[in-house]
Amino acid sequence: MGQNWIIVNTSKKEYIDPTELEFGIVKLWEICAGDVCRVLPWLLAKKFPDPSGLLPWDKKKKKFISNPWAGRWAGDRIVLVGDSDEFYGEVLDTYREIGRKIVDDFNAFMGDKRLGSEDIWWSYLSEIKK
Repeated sequence: MGQNWIIVNTSKKEYIDPTELEFGIVKLWEICAGDVCRVLPWLLAKKFPDPSGLLPWDKKKKKFISNPWAGRWAGDRIVLVGDSDEFYGEVLDTYREIGRKIVDDFNAFMGDKRLGSEDIWWSYLSEIKK
């Protein structure tokens, strides 16, 4: 059966519930194998000028211009919490869920590789069924 999991930033009191990103599967294996974890490198990117130009940089304000969520969790304490942990309920009651807020900015950054465009988990399932 397994437990359901959420991705929690204890430093900012924010979390991502994979079901808010329209992924009904929230077990640990599926989170690791699917689309959900793709947002983590983007949230955890240390804020610095990006020479590729994908994330335009404001030198005065020292932040990304077009993508305010990029790098938001850099340097913060991030944990995955399962629903059998008492902390899970505390997070749902007192932390802010940001999954729906970040998805548009993430998808704009990723272009045609946006969330839901390639689900590794579904690809894996179709391979093992052969």
